[in-house]
Formats: sequence, C-alpha cells, structure tokens
Amino acid sequence: MSQEAKNLIVHLLNRNPSKRLGAGAGGAAEIKGHPFFQYVNWEEVGSRRLEMPAPRYTIPQYTKQYENFNCTEE
Repeated sequence: MSQEAKNLIVHLLNRNPSKRLGAGAGGAAEIKGHPFFQYVNWEEVGSRRLEMPAPRYTIPQYTKQYENFNCTEE
C-alpha cells in the first residue's frame, strides 16, 4: 500500500470525528485535495465520464458471489 493511501486512511479513521479529514472548514475539498487523489479528475468523476478498469480474476472462487461472470485465463 502506498504512503499516500496509508496517510489517507489514518486521517479518515481518526477517533475524534471533528479531527477527521473532511470534517474541517474545507469539507470534502480536504479529501479531494489529499495527495492520494492527485491524479483524479474530479470533473470527470462528477459527470460520470470516468471509465473504471474492470477487475481481472483468474481464480473462479473469487467470482462465486457474482452471476454471469466469466473467469479469464492468463
């Protein structure tokens, strides 16, 4: 896990709700401005134009909870 991811998680899980990332005056902008999200284009996220990569599973047991999911061999 990257240092940015670890830092984000630590700040989101602060025991004191008033000190959590996003709880300050900046609100959600504090979270969006975190280095973990530095490459996220929030305009594309908001307009739902951002294409997300589909997970690739090669072991059928990982997909047993999903209907109509084809497991691909690599």
